[in-house]
Amino acid sequence: MRQVCVRAGSRIAMKDDKAGERRPEPSINIEHVLDLAAEMFAEYGFDGVSMRELGRAADCATPSIYYHFTSKANLYNEVFAHKIDQTIDLINGRLAGLEDPHARFKELIAAFFDMFTGDRTLLLLMQRDVIDAAVSKRRFLSK
Repeated sequence: MRQVCVRAGSRIAMKDDKAGERRPEPSINIEHVLDLAAEMFAEYGFDGVSMRELGRAADCATPSIYYHFTSKANLYNEVFAHKIDQTIDLINGRLAGLEDPHARFKELIAAFFDMFTGDRTLLLLMQRDVIDAAVSKRRFLSK
């Protein structure tokens, strides 16, 4: 995961620029941006969210977001990866300490159920991703 830079924090990550000089990265809370972007992409879809709107919602400058994410598509992929990582951590936490395969399987099913009923954002993101893939395929085939 990326270094998290917070506005009020004293820790600022440094990055080499093209001239080889060290300069501070723009201070944004990456976790906050990823969580906010997940909600916005889930609600409005990829095409319904602009980087400018996300910057406004996250209270940070749009170029700061582009500094950490090279494009909206890159941000979308990172959002999906972030949500999947959170899901894996949740499931692993629930399976920890269970030795019996039957109990582990039951807990895995329960965790998936809880995940999809408790995290509307993940469910909507996955639904939109499937729908967008089908629409893109139809557009390609119709040309």
